[in-house]
Amino acid sequence: MNDSERVELNELCSALVDGRLSAEENDRLQALLRGSEEARQFYVRAMQLSSSLYGYAAEMQSEPAEPANVIRPSFWVRAARPIAAAAAVIALGIWIGRSFIPNSAVQDEDEEFIARISGSKEPQWATAGGFQIGDELSRGQRLELKSGFAEITFDSGALVVVEGPASLDLDSAWQATLRRGTVKANIPQEAVGFKISNPAVDVVDLGTEFSVTAEEDGSTEVFVLNGQVEVEPRAATNQAPRKILMKEKQSRRFALNGVSDVRDSEQKFLKLAKHVTFDLPKRAATYVHWPFDRGGDEMAAGTMLGTAVKHGSLDLRIEQPMELTDGKFGKALAFSPSTVATIPVSRIGKRTIRSVAFWVKIPEDANATDGSTFVRFAGLELGWNSSPSDGSPGALRIANVRGRAVASTPLRDGRWHHVAAVVSTPPPNAQKQPSKWQARLYVDGRLEAWTGRHGNKKGLQISGNAADMLVFGSTGEERGFRGELDEIFVSERALTPMELRSLMRTNKPYLPENFASN
Repeated sequence: MNDSERVELNELCSALVDGRLSAEENDRLQALLRGSEEARQFYVRAMQLSSSLYGYAAEMQSEPAEPANVIRPSFWVRAARPIAAAAAVIALGIWIGRSFIPNSAVQDEDEEFIARISGSKEPQWATAGGFQIGDELSRGQRLELKSGFAEITFDSGALVVVEGPASLDLDSAWQATLRRGTVKANIPQEAVGFKISNPAVDVVDLGTEFSVTAEEDGSTEVFVLNGQVEVEPRAATNQAPRKILMKEKQSRRFALNGVSDVRDSEQKFLKLAKHVTFDLPKRAATYVHWPFDRGGDEMAAGTMLGTAVKHGSLDLRIEQPMELTDGKFGKALAFSPSTVATIPVSRIGKRTIRSVAFWVKIPEDANATDGSTFVRFAGLELGWNSSPSDGSPGALRIANVRGRAVASTPLRDGRWHHVAAVVSTPPPNAQKQPSKWQARLYVDGRLEAWTGRHGNKKGLQISGNAADMLVFGSTGEERGFRGELDEIFVSERALTPMELRSLMRTNKPYLPENFASN
């Protein structure tokens, strides 16, 4: 990096921390991080410092309140502002997200869900009872697979196939540790930066498909099937640089005593290329879809997808004349602060809603007087953050009567963004059962990091937040947001990152026959 690039990177990091990073600036930041190891190191240090300052300020308060201004070190070179900045460490140009547990402002990180079993093929688990497709997995959980295959989908979107016998530790939504056995990782663009570690090597994805095999003696073989990875041997030797960039069709063997070629590399590549047909989920997700491309003045027609059962009318009732505008796909519903669209959850035919996904456009001049809540469902409110003391201004905000949390990506730019909220409950057979349900937020397919999490004072109520109603916009007693919504999907199941990407990219659900992967 030259001096001008360092100055530019500093300004981009400052804009990110202050919640004012534009879409163009975000693209430039991502380009700098992809192209320079020095830039990534600077970025991690900057985010760590921001996180430390945020945590220090929080420790100085006995309860959520307006935080005091903090003077940043000299490289930020700006007046102090309220700490509404990234409280999570962000590495290698991706959001490292944490899950929000609405029932508590402070929780043990080990209680967080970070992945789920999304497929399997004749698995034999070492633990009693094993795992079923759809089971959610916690941070710190260890998977012991005696034989067969298991497909793990991480919340970041990384898809990892484990081949037994194998032992895999789930460290976070962005990292796993392979103790022994073979894993094959398929990383979409939204999950670039996912890492697999073991005692011999760290493998960081740069947008690819790769495989790692850890042997009993501690040696590890890395194969790049597509794209490229950054590999860092744990033992520095004179045989190889500290970090190695491996590209498609390359393979290397890493041991504590050095780096070498892989024997029978071609045969091993052929074996890794074989397709594995996984068992499908027992039950596909059911969706309700409102496209806003047709309807009268008081109704927006909806469609049930993924099931043959009919539940009658699925129309959203609009409490004022429906105004349609150009949307992301076809037409969109324009909201004023008094617009409200509602439907009883019972009419959808489900007891509750676990996933909501849609496109939203918020004007650049939107402010708190317009209202900020998009949707209320399952006792939750989802909207954009209008309180800088809570977290990044303009970012997604989720709340219930016990607490609230704010994500990181600003949405007030007059552009369409795909947003999703996914609510999870504890699996019945988890080795470490999280005691509280939680939610994950996604913006444009990426798992969001939190810039603030807060508890509410006892007895605080959220108006119009009935769990048996799905409400978009105003509640009547509280002003709704000003902006546009398009292509709303709701589901009774916690959707996977792959299913959310399908809604974002194709505007269609991910069909059961596509669940199998290689």
